[in-house]
Amino acid sequence: MTIKFFPTNFVASKKVEQHQEIKAELLPRILHYAEEYKDSRQHKWDNLTRSNMVTTYNYGVDKDTADIILNKYIKFIVWDLMHEVANYGGVMGFEDAGVTNLWWNVYQKGDWAEMHTHSAGVRGNPNYSGVYFLDIKGENTLEFVSPVLSSTHPIDSTFHTMHGKDIPEGHVVIFPSSLMHHVRPVPDRRVTISFNVACKYPNMPDDDVYYPTDPNVVRPR
Repeated sequence: MTIKFFPTNFVASKKVEQHQEIKAELLPRILHYAEEYKDSRQHKWDNLTRSNMVTTYNYGVDKDTADIILNKYIKFIVWDLMHEVANYGGVMGFEDAGVTNLWWNVYQKGDWAEMHTHSAGVRGNPNYSGVYFLDIKGENTLEFVSPVLSSTHPIDSTFHTMHGKDIPEGHVVIFPSSLMHHVRPVPDRRVTISFNVACKYPNMPDDDVYYPTDPNVVRPR
């Protein structure tokens, strides 16, 4: 017998080591900047959204905060789980990887994020994305939605939906960048750090390598 599988969507999660230390150092900084940016349209998701969520998605993290994350905590926030995904998740093998984008998001009660992906699934786009739940008050309202249906996993709707309510503060999730997801209106304050990871696959021409965009980014060890 021969059996082959198509690539599939997944959401991997893991508790972040040293979470309390990371939170104590990063949360006050992020809340300080969120207060400074709260009335800036440049720090909204886009020009159309009605959510008041404050984000650095379009600009990245300020240099001092980025240095703290990249020099002290990148292993815990990104690479510990990414190594497990690479080793045990059944994903396509890659030779190297780097963080290409890093940003934070601050939601207050009632804020949300529309359905979106981080990649069109084409060469040059990030391969994996992640969210670190730095501070959550109330239920985690992140939801992932996959249009991939299967008769071996029948459901009574058009999409598979995975709710993040069982993923608590102090955890990080990693998923394919092309996987659709959104954040339903949050019950209370929510602070997350998001990132994208691009991989170098075997036989990929050197000029197709799109990582890392920040020369200070630390690759897996």
